[in-house]
Amino acid sequence: MKQTTLADAVAGNIRPGDTVLLTVGHSRWTAAARELARQTWGSDPHFTLVMLSLSSLGALFFRGGLVDKVITAYSGDSFPTYTPNPIFQEAYKSGAVEVEHWSILTYLQRLEAAARGLPAVVTGSLQGSSMEENAGFSVVDTPYGAVGLLAPLVPDVALVHGVAADRDGNVAVNPPLLEGVWGALAARRGAVVTVEAVVDDLSPWSDLVRIPAHRVLAVAETPMGAHPGGLFARGTPVEGYGEDVEFWVMARDACRGDFDAFARHWYLEPADQDDYLKRLGTDRTDWLRRRVDPESWREDAERWPVDEEAPISAWETAAVWGTRELEARIAAVDADAVLAGAGVANLAAWVGVGV
Repeated sequence: MKQTTLADAVAGNIRPGDTVLLTVGHSRWTAAARELARQTWGSDPHFTLVMLSLSSLGALFFRGGLVDKVITAYSGDSFPTYTPNPIFQEAYKSGAVEVEHWSILTYLQRLEAAARGLPAVVTGSLQGSSMEENAGFSVVDTPYGAVGLLAPLVPDVALVHGVAADRDGNVAVNPPLLEGVWGALAARRGAVVTVEAVVDDLSPWSDLVRIPAHRVLAVAETPMGAHPGGLFARGTPVEGYGEDVEFWVMARDACRGDFDAFARHWYLEPADQDDYLKRLGTDRTDWLRRRVDPESWREDAERWPVDEEAPISAWETAAVWGTRELEARIAAVDADAVLAGAGVANLAAWVGVGV
């Protein structure tokens, strides 16, 4: 039986000097990350942080003096839009934290290589970019031409939030999977997993069991353990919830203000998950659970009606120009599909495809 408390799961399985992977896929965060910061804040544990997208909350590990090095694909804020983060900038500029950047694709490929026990994996990415200089990348000549090779990325421990687990430690994870499962399988010692519920029998949801018990170090039942990220749980024995965008914006603003006060209130002072959820309040948690209703957009439409008299903003102008360019490109190449980025690029794609 691997079920334990969140505090014991973290304290018993993460050591100073570890390379720790924090998954930031659909669930974007995990209560275990908050607990790790709470337990080690100011103790100089010399972690290497492996995190696909640091986002504003990655600043916890910088401000707490927890990391010597970061391996990532993006160092910046995500909400309300993608912006540089001053805490990351200062740490990199001063040399307090070393950073190793990869593309999203190659970051995932390296984890997959480690999970599969491969000495390397082939990639068609990175050549011609500054990331070509990374130590984990090389180009080799083959009878078929030059081929890029990536070294495996092997964290010591992965922190993962799943939907549910059984008492043996088998974990059900709902799509989109992104890097979480590869991270759990790649970790040298295994994964510390938080879940919405621990159940006696996972067999009704066996198709969602992606992390087997032998790769799990400990499981802690942690309701809303992905907050401020959301959880897609349709078809499972637990209740999902939406992403708390307002909290992400608050975290971003804190990175430009008194981040230490923000960290104390939300991450260092709460003794456990129940205490954390009390600070969020039932009104907020109930609202987040309503966000998974497909009709929840109607509440947004009522809450934020369109002001048709307001002047056109710079972002709206950018979206319109992006839409026009996209329409022209679609027509020029007779495109059947469009791959879009995030933020205003995504808005332009939605509008352009719908026109």
